[in-house]
Amino acid sequence: MNFSSKLLEEGVDALSSLPSIGKKTALRLALFLLKQEPEFTEEISNALMKMRRDMRECKHCHNMSDTEECGICADKRRDQQVICLVESIRDIIAIEETHQYRGVYHVLGGLISPIEGIGPADLNIDSLVSRVQEGEVRELIMAVSPTRRRMYRRVGKRSLCRGKSIRAPNKCRKVKHCKVASGKKRS
Repeated sequence: MNFSSKLLEEGVDALSSLPSIGKKTALRLALFLLKQEPEFTEEISNALMKMRRDMRECKHCHNMSDTEECGICADKRRDQQVICLVESIRDIIAIEETHQYRGVYHVLGGLISPIEGIGPADLNIDSLVSRVQEGEVRELIMAVSPTRRRMYRRVGKRSLCRGKSIRAPNKCRKVKHCKVASGKKRS
């Protein structure tokens, strides 16, 4: 794209660096912002800077939060004995939109990928082990990609069963039930 303005080009480049935003969409957004009052663009900029500066990870589940503990973990109406293991915060948002799940979560922060050099040590597995060993966990729901479930079950049993955890006959007694979420509705 040829721009008549270096500033417009820089704005489009900045916006197109965001995921799923191509040059044409970035140009549309930049032109839209230029037509707005300066306060509108400042509000957006300030909100993004505040989010980036003040957002933190929940000390329990690794969800994004404004405080040390996210709203889900802090909610006493939630079943703290049921943990849903998810890959990312986007998974929490999707599950929460169903209004069906009343337990808490644990965000792995990615997926195990030997090809990409990502192993269990690179994910939030140790904190999950700590949660299970310190708390009363009745059920662990593994809501991860079907292609990775077998690997997570192996890692989970090895990690969590060191002394107590995921249900494996005659070995681990602490977690009463471990199931894999399939996304399919049961009839």
